[in-house]
Amino acid sequence: MMSKIKHYYQCDMYSTIGKQLQKYWDCIIRAASRADDYARKYGASSYEAPVQYFEGGVDYLIFDHTPDLKVWRKKITDAEGTDLYEPNCMYRSDVLVMPDDRFHPSDTWDKTYSKEHLAWKDAKQLKTFDQWAAIAKLKRTDDREADMKALDQLMSRYTFVTFLHFYGDEAATVPDASPSGSRFPQGRAAGRTAAARARAAASGKNAPDCPQWLRKAIRAEKDRQALPVVEIYPLMAMLDMRPSTTGRSVTLNVTPQFFLCGETFFIGTEYPCHAEGLHPTTEGNFICNMNAAKRQRNN
Repeated sequence: MMSKIKHYYQCDMYSTIGKQLQKYWDCIIRAASRADDYARKYGASSYEAPVQYFEGGVDYLIFDHTPDLKVWRKKITDAEGTDLYEPNCMYRSDVLVMPDDRFHPSDTWDKTYSKEHLAWKDAKQLKTFDQWAAIAKLKRTDDREADMKALDQLMSRYTFVTFLHFYGDEAATVPDASPSGSRFPQGRAAGRTAAARARAAASGKNAPDCPQWLRKAIRAEKDRQALPVVEIYPLMAMLDMRPSTTGRSVTLNVTPQFFLCGETFFIGTEYPCHAEGLHPTTEGNFICNMNAAKRQRNN
């Protein structure tokens, strides 16, 4: 990996670029800490992080002993013979029809709702015309264009909330996208019934019996999806990283490396960086300070 890093820089942590790097570094520390906490919470000895991010997130957990195979399914065995596990559940995305934006569904043990309300013009892209027509119980004619206009008129009065529905193998048959799988909201009672459905779902009333192992698996998956991640591209923009040859886009072959040693940030990148406040340094100085930073963290 180090052989692909060709450019080395340093900067004072109190400089403009240093303060930006400090904020990014703080996000890295928080994301790494949350991932560590997740692994500890579920009894794992280690974990595999997703490679597409600079830091954060958990793809798979590693256990010293075989975990409960109802809760955790073995996804793969790596080249070293280590079994990698993930929560033993599945999920699908869908959209919920709401009478208006005064109401918002609460998360339940098997559903996670977006915080954002969508207008019809945005929500209509999430399903086909036939699916929406079935949900709205639209009376179809032979004129598809007229039907589409009628659907637009009918649905424009509502708001929409996307959600993830988590389930196990035995629950692969899932309800439609109307509120809680019920009929499309009608009339003056729509607001009251939507609120009542949300309260019932949150309390678990009217929910089918669910084995505890599936609840545990879903809880683990929801916790995993809630983990923060740190993208690489904001760092590239911050450093003003770009090839020397104009007209070429940056295609990363190796993730930039940077760390704090004392009050100085050190950065190693594949491409030249042009941000103001960065000062070139040598590979030897970079490695020497990287080892010193590691010793500081271990002490």
